[in-house]
Amino acid sequence: MDNTFVLGSTAAQSTASSPQTTAGTAAVSTGGVRTEGTAPATGRPPSSSAATAPAPSSSGSTELTVSESSVTFFGRHYEDPRFGAWFFNWTGAGFLVRFSGTSLAADFISNHGMETAATQPYIRVYVDDGEPARLKITQNGRVTLAEGLSAGEHTVRVVKLNETMLNSLGVQKLIVSSGGRFLPPPALPARRIEVIGDSITCGYGNVPPFGQAELTSEIEDGTQTYGAFIGAHFGADTRIAGVSGAAVYRNYLGTVSNFFTRYAWSDYYDEIPYDFTSWTPDLVILNLGTNDFDKGSTREEFLAGGKKWLEFLRQKYPGAVILWTYGVMNRQSDPVIREVVAARNQAGDSRVSYHPLTAMNTAADGIGGGGHPTAATHRKMADELIPVIRTLMRW
Repeated sequence: MDNTFVLGSTAAQSTASSPQTTAGTAAVSTGGVRTEGTAPATGRPPSSSAATAPAPSSSGSTELTVSESSVTFFGRHYEDPRFGAWFFNWTGAGFLVRFSGTSLAADFISNHGMETAATQPYIRVYVDDGEPARLKITQNGRVTLAEGLSAGEHTVRVVKLNETMLNSLGVQKLIVSSGGRFLPPPALPARRIEVIGDSITCGYGNVPPFGQAELTSEIEDGTQTYGAFIGAHFGADTRIAGVSGAAVYRNYLGTVSNFFTRYAWSDYYDEIPYDFTSWTPDLVILNLGTNDFDKGSTREEFLAGGKKWLEFLRQKYPGAVILWTYGVMNRQSDPVIREVVAARNQAGDSRVSYHPLTAMNTAADGIGGGGHPTAATHRKMADELIPVIRTLMRW
């Protein structure tokens, strides 16, 4: 179990003011608040994508302007010069950083979702092999990620827990303690998995408090999803591209889904084209169909939408194995998914397959927010899919 801190709260400030002496302890504190889209308080202009050498601050600490050469990003990410930040908005995205020192802080900024407590972003911070901390960020500014560490080298991993539709999060600078220094960032695993889906894939309602009908950032944890569990099992670099309400054709609101269009963007709200050549998965897990027939998709619409998805994925990822999975919450789409996959196979694409999931056992594993799977159900979903993937991928 990890600890949860709310940035700006009395408890969080108290925790941050009492440095721990054990390596691997995450802590939080808040600094000067910045207005979205403005330059930092120092008056420096927003940073560019060029690597910037670490610079000593007036306090003796070392500051590092974040770039792809100074940290290792995982998950979808992009630079936005308007905010002088690198954003990692999708579920389970984040970054790794190596440093020598006794503490590490980050300057974070959000351009949506910070307005209300119900949508403010959560992250999980892993320090070396210590117990991770779950942090809620309630304002833009400086956050202490780790303090009271033993002298020497450390690795910190920051993971965004919420989906991009709910909130955003960008990192501008990293700050290491006085006398510390940044080290070359670690490499990611060679295996690559992309998981595409709806609210199930995002982890909607998978953690307490259960019983909430509406989505809030508190009840969504991307590290406790089937995609994250599968990635961890296979030691894979895993990207999750999910949006609550998404569908093959008609979404949760009963309108034609725009997820297909926004999947091709770097962020759900910014029409910045995603560079599909920048990262190519070995395996794509597609989990769509739960929202369609409840909201009026016809068989013909679903067939056309499913064909469009598979053709697009094959165009972007010619060598990837594509596994469509579905069924943990309902069964209406099962026969049509089988038709879509069979048509693709008959057209000569043998690297597309389908696995129907076992329906969630609410008596044994509970019911998450909005009737969604709990983390316990997500674990069972992963356990069911792991042998399927092992056979498909020979991993």
